[in-house]
Amino acid sequence: MTIIEQIIEELSNSDKSLTNPLLKTKVLASRIGNKELMDWTNKELSGYNEEELPNYRYAKSNLVCTMQQGFNIQENVPLPLMVFPKDFINEMIRHRLEESVQTLENQEKENKNGLLYKEFGPDMCAMLSKMALEAGQNFTISNLRVIVHIGQITQALSVIRSILLDFMLKLEKELPNLDEILKNKLGVKENLNEKIEKIYNQTIINASGTGNTITTGDYNRVKTKITINKGNIEELKEELRKYNVSEDDISEISEVLETEKPDYTNSKFGEKTNNWIQKMISKTLNGTWQIATGTAGGILVELIKNYYGM
Repeated sequence: MTIIEQIIEELSNSDKSLTNPLLKTKVLASRIGNKELMDWTNKELSGYNEEELPNYRYAKSNLVCTMQQGFNIQENVPLPLMVFPKDFINEMIRHRLEESVQTLENQEKENKNGLLYKEFGPDMCAMLSKMALEAGQNFTISNLRVIVHIGQITQALSVIRSILLDFMLKLEKELPNLDEILKNKLGVKENLNEKIEKIYNQTIINASGTGNTITTGDYNRVKTKITINKGNIEELKEELRKYNVSEDDISEISEVLETEKPDYTNSKFGEKTNNWIQKMISKTLNGTWQIATGTAGGILVELIKNYYGM
């Protein structure tokens, strides 16, 4: 059995680890003198450092924190993403899977609750609290964590297996005598190297891409033009209905806004307005308001800021 056949057989069995076929791919890359294949294999075996990752090694994640507003403390609630700049949030929720394939496989196997956590330090919490204040939200953030579902790791491993299998199958089909050339130590001729390079580009490079951007769903919707003239409560009500806010909740915030004035100097909402926003975020958690939890607060902030003309 040729080395390519061995690799194909191991890759075809999803119950087997990816480490052995990657090690054999490293041997193959050395024998054929393909630096690009060697570099990619080494990174998958040893892990990535600070460089940009392939697309499949970025995982979607959720940001969860403790939010405090006065004496009101809510633990393990989604960070209201829309309060913060889009590009900044996109980077925060784009979790890097830098570890070696073997480490990822161990995480997938040993994880009991299906979730992975990464803690942010107090400096990040302080910066987010300041940014929220500048956006008119008077709350502080602590205990910020990134939560990644283990299925994201399973997906990354599946992509690695698939693209390596595609490479080997194409290599076997287009260069059926490659193993014989290697065994007889005839050397890999220049035109043969060109074919291997082409196959590598068509399979591994084409599937890897560069670092992708994970968008924040409903975040993009609120950035469309909002037609609320300053102080026009009817226009605000209409916009809230577009986001499926109930009539009772619309009536409540309408009464609040007509009686409570914001701090225009410091771009801060009043206490009752902030309390209503927090209540609406809680409704996304229990399912009584059907909208993405992480973007709910930001949507409401944007609409109310337009109403106030801030």
